[in-house]
This record gives sequence, C-alpha cells and structure tokens, in this order.
Amino acid sequence: MPTPSDPLANHPRLVNRTPLAEVLARGADPRTVIPDDAAIVRGGRNYQHQPGNVISAQMGSKAAEAASGLPHATIRVATAGDIRAAGGAVELSPEDAWEGGPVNTWHVNVTEGPRPAFPELGVASPVPRQDRLSPPRSR
Repeated sequence: MPTPSDPLANHPRLVNRTPLAEVLARGADPRTVIPDDAAIVRGGRNYQHQPGNVISAQMGSKAAEAASGLPHATIRVATAGDIRAAGGAVELSPEDAWEGGPVNTWHVNVTEGPRPAFPELGVASPVPRQDRLSPPRSR
C-alpha cells in the first residue's frame, strides 16, 4: 500500500474527491446524482454489449479527466445522458482504487440497457501512461 509520500497516493483521482461523493453521503440517489453531461469512460480493448451487464467505469467533467482514473491505453467514452438514453443506468459507486487501497470517489457502475452504453470502437487514452491511476503492482 502506498505511503502518503508515494506519488500514487497523491494521484488527483484519490486526493481530489468528487463533490458528488458528499451529496451521496447526505443520502442522494446514486443513480441520479451524476449529471447527464458527465463523461463516463471505460477502459480496455474489448467491449461487447450485454443488456444487464454491469461495467466498472470512471466519471469526470471531460473524457481526459475520467480517463486519468483508468490504467488502460484504450478507452470508450459516453456521457451519462447517452447511457441513460440507451436504456442503461449510471450509478456513483466509490470504491477502493485497488484491493486495500485508498477510495476512488470517481468510480461508477454502468448497467447496460437494451442498446450499447459505449461505442463499439475504442480510442487511445488522452492521458499519458505515467499520469493514469493504476495499482502499485502494475506500475
């Protein structure tokens, strides 16, 4: 586990909590607290739409901000509104950044609806590898 002096522990995704986490802590609905214009990014080369599938993703005001929370070189980007329009759901779900690690308050779970939540083709992450959040073992 990183120490407070470790650069990973000081990653912006961990140090800068989303203000929505405070709203969530006060009892807001995790399925409605994320605005429709929020960027939702999932990582990885492979994506196959499966209705009801729950996908781990990151949110942010822009794609690059959200992508900084993922170690992946390939990403897919949608807005929360796009996902909802496809019949899916976006739920703010803070969780440990990695097992035993600090909490990442920007984490979301996307439940796929009848139509794909994300584009079929991925794009290169706009975030340089050294600036992406990844578990200590993969650095």
